[in-house]
Amino acid sequence: MNRIKELRKARNLTMGELSNLSGIPVSTIGAYEKRGAHPRPDNASKLAEVFDVSVAYLLGYDETSPEARKNLYYSALKSDQVPLKDKWAVVDEFLADVKNPYLLEKVARYRHLLDPLHVAKLLNIDHALREVAVDDDEINTLIHAYIFSKV
Repeated sequence: MNRIKELRKARNLTMGELSNLSGIPVSTIGAYEKRGAHPRPDNASKLAEVFDVSVAYLLGYDETSPEARKNLYYSALKSDQVPLKDKWAVVDEFLADVKNPYLLEKVARYRHLLDPLHVAKLLNIDHALREVAVDDDEINTLIHAYIFSKV
């Protein structure tokens, strides 16, 4: 599987490090990379999570990189030509990756009052703050303030 090797090398990981992160044996990772074996669904999910990509991208069914996909999402959310229901479908794809239960609960509760672009911005705020290790309580306070500034 060339995509797995590509993603591993892009993150400067050895097969051993990828094995430790994913819980998949080195020999299995080697089979994916060298012999083109296809991962079982559970292993594909583990690898996709480690690399922060979709399973479709990992397996080569989707050629759009996560960064390019995010740019497409924002273009759709900002466009006046995209119907509101389609904008919410884009936001729902973002929500599939959210790990913050507070944020999910607030978006569900206030969805009818929020614009899809605001929700996408909230998701990016949450993600960016987690990357710099901001405390959960601070993140949730900022999310709360942002939501109530928009409704």
